[in-house]
Amino acid sequence: MLTLENVAVFYGQVPAIHDVNAAFEAGTVNFVVGPNGAGKSTLLLAIAGAVRARNGVVILDGKHISGLNSEDIVALGCSLVPEGRQVFARLTVAENLQIGLIAGRTKGAGRGDLEQVLSHFPILRSRYRQLAGTLSGGEQQQLSIARALLTRPKLMLIDEPSLGLAPLVVDGVYEVLARLRDEGLTMIVVEQQTTRVKKIGDTVTVLRDGNVSFFRSTSEIVDYGELEKAYFGFNN
Repeated sequence: MLTLENVAVFYGQVPAIHDVNAAFEAGTVNFVVGPNGAGKSTLLLAIAGAVRARNGVVILDGKHISGLNSEDIVALGCSLVPEGRQVFARLTVAENLQIGLIAGRTKGAGRGDLEQVLSHFPILRSRYRQLAGTLSGGEQQQLSIARALLTRPKLMLIDEPSLGLAPLVVDGVYEVLARLRDEGLTMIVVEQQTTRVKKIGDTVTVLRDGNVSFFRSTSEIVDYGELEKAYFGFNN
């Protein structure tokens, strides 16, 4: 599904990520965790084409997507749910969803897709004519995920879905992600915390200082203490 080979992104002369190698299979949920400043968000932005990699190759379903713009990458089946949700606050829920639907029409998205998405997020149906900026943080997160789903992605990149949300709200968001996993959607989920990895993750990658310091299938992890050590830099 997705392969990263020696991917490096610089901001000016400062490396944000470098020599990142990873492979993610179709139908899996893959967590990328690590402390603040580790390069997690930059990695997703590089995959999505929002920032350009200085070196390395990103391959989606056998196609090199390095250097393509974001719109072309969306058309190939990769959608980003950005950190901080970034809904269009002055547009209604319906109008925000319409943006995703327009992006998905080249792949046949239509009214049926909208109905299916609203079945995942019933709160959005009840808020359909409400301005997105008046939604709660959890509702905005659901809207951001729903909008991305309407592009008909094969791969969804989700950046910090629990950021700024109450624990019960986070539980609800992850219940939706678990249902999407059961439907076969491939996901890469960036988080600061490792608590969700065991519940729905198939693989976990730890980034530290822009490098991959740990990569395992969750089925291979016997002692999650080794994951914590990698996260905090005690694996040497």
